[in-house]
Amino acid sequence: MNLYFLVPMLAAIGLLQTTFVPYLSLLGAKPNLMLLVVVAWTLIAGSREGLWWAFIGGLWLDLLGGSPLGASALALVAAAYLIGQGAGAIFRERLLIRVLSGLAAGLVYGSVLLGLLALGGRPADWPATLVRVIVPDALYNAMLLPVVYVLVLAASRRVGSRRWEV
Repeated sequence: MNLYFLVPMLAAIGLLQTTFVPYLSLLGAKPNLMLLVVVAWTLIAGSREGLWWAFIGGLWLDLLGGSPLGASALALVAAAYLIGQGAGAIFRERLLIRVLSGLAAGLVYGSVLLGLLALGGRPADWPATLVRVIVPDALYNAMLLPVVYVLVLAASRRVGSRRWEV
């Protein structure tokens, strides 16, 4: 994917995530569009490209959403790394792998972000946040990932090459 296309596309996703997506809550759980797109791309193109998407997308989330700079980027990179290492090319086409990837990525992203915010001095009630925020959000993302995967796959085929062009 062309870097000149990738950066503005991830900026648009970050803008959607910080403005519109919070209104899509379901029983208090909120989807994470950037996480979904990053995980889908990691499953499609592999760990290397997924890590770049995670880093750039996370920086956009931090810039647009008010998180400490680098917190969302590091949390997304951790999630993308887990998915890139865990879901090999053989298994990525299976629906169950996509759902489990969304669940695992959501749990890792939320836990890493909460840990980073706690290290930064923000108060964190780990058990309550896990039960009320991280797990419900991860389950919601797990349900949405198969749909986002198909959309990202279709978009990648329309745009063309999946290789980095700098």
